[in-house]
Amino acid sequence: MSYKFEKLEPSQYTEWDHYVESNNLGTVFHKTAWLLLLGGEMEVYITRIDSQIFGGVALVTTKKNGVQGYHIPPYTPYFSPLFGNTQLRSHHVKEEYQFISDLLKFIPRKGHIDFKFPPNNKIILPYHWNGYQSEIRLTHVIHNDITSYLRCLNKNKFREIKKLENMEDTQEIRVDSKIQPDSFLEILNQTGNRNEINVQEDVIRRILQTGNDEIFKTIAIYTPEFGYLSVGIFPYDKHTVYNLVNASTTIEHPILKTINLYLVYKAIQFALTTNRAFDFEGSMLPGVEAFFRLMGGTPEPIHRFQKSPSIRYSLMRAVNQLLNDRKRA
Repeated sequence: MSYKFEKLEPSQYTEWDHYVESNNLGTVFHKTAWLLLLGGEMEVYITRIDSQIFGGVALVTTKKNGVQGYHIPPYTPYFSPLFGNTQLRSHHVKEEYQFISDLLKFIPRKGHIDFKFPPNNKIILPYHWNGYQSEIRLTHVIHNDITSYLRCLNKNKFREIKKLENMEDTQEIRVDSKIQPDSFLEILNQTGNRNEINVQEDVIRRILQTGNDEIFKTIAIYTPEFGYLSVGIFPYDKHTVYNLVNASTTIEHPILKTINLYLVYKAIQFALTTNRAFDFEGSMLPGVEAFFRLMGGTPEPIHRFQKSPSIRYSLMRAVNQLLNDRKRA
């Protein structure tokens, strides 16, 4: 069986978003409601069975290093096709293999194509067969209820959380769900400057200005003495809360110096008390990875697949790989 595809009109995007919600691997990042916040040209390609969506992909065209392509958008940890519709019927692996192969041949040719899959995605061979290069990375995920989580948490982290929780109880700190974009960006830029990261202010401002608390939760921690100290954006869907953005100001205080830990804990608490997992959204940097583990995260592999028809972009990727290889030598 070969699959036929159609391109959705913007007026049909809500149909795709409903399909994402029904798909076990669908995340908030697959939704057009999220991708439209990030800029770039949106395209959604789907296949139908009995008039219902049975698979497809939402893509965004952007330019990176002078090459137009389906690059992974900023602040989008998962960007990939989805397949299947349990409301219609189950499907065999060979059907999904065929779907992926047909889709990869159908989507318009670009200078670069990049996909990054949620942890539970197991269908990877069709990408290899179609010339994509693979990379395995790790994220850290918490699957637990809040009581079990706290019982198993690293003792030092537990003590730090309890100290900050006491400060919240005595109103020495306050946890807010709203913050002005300028106040948020002031702290985010401090973190970005410390770590030499481009925080892409325009994207963060668009996200915050939507105020769409149906797809993300904002957390900001304020003190009467020092003002806002830590801020974060935590997108969520029906099954997971994601540690997308968190930032904090540097402060010399015996307890408040670990305020970012409390910010992350409040997001974890939101996830586990609403029967969701918490995805730290992955980092393999030694210090960050250790923090995720100490905060209760279990490592889970995620796959990334790239293909660069552009000779320029292929060469750039090859040079970056060579530099990484020499760094590790």
